[in-house]
Amino acid sequence: MSAPDWLNNCQGGFKMTQQIKFRNLTPHDIVIYDAYKSQILRTIPAEKDENGKPIFIRVNQEFTDKDPIDGIPVALTRYTDVAGLPDPEPGVYLIVSILVVQAMAGKRHDLLSPDTGGGAVRDDKGQIIGTTRFLTVCPALK
Repeated sequence: MSAPDWLNNCQGGFKMTQQIKFRNLTPHDIVIYDAYKSQILRTIPAEKDENGKPIFIRVNQEFTDKDPIDGIPVALTRYTDVAGLPDPEPGVYLIVSILVVQAMAGKRHDLLSPDTGGGAVRDDKGQIIGTTRFLTVCPALK
């Protein structure tokens, strides 16, 4: 299996190796479906800490209160840094939120996020139950 040239050339890019490991650092198991959204191909369980709680990497935020709109509070947010992200390891890809991927664009090339847009698989109530692909960000393609 090989990645497209643009992905491999994206500022270091992804290097496809024989030994691939995914670490799911989101609070949910990631269920991967086929392109037709009909068959489960794989489930990647959420990693848990020593207390059994899912490990969840977040982007830290700062908030500034703004004027309410029709009585509803509004805050301006600024994303700052990412805390708790493990160091890169060869052949290991970390599954994190898209905010983490975006915050680390150009700095880390081992981060993937489940596609919760066009690639999302939803149940009959509209809840996301899986995805057909991962997303990454390449600052060189802006």
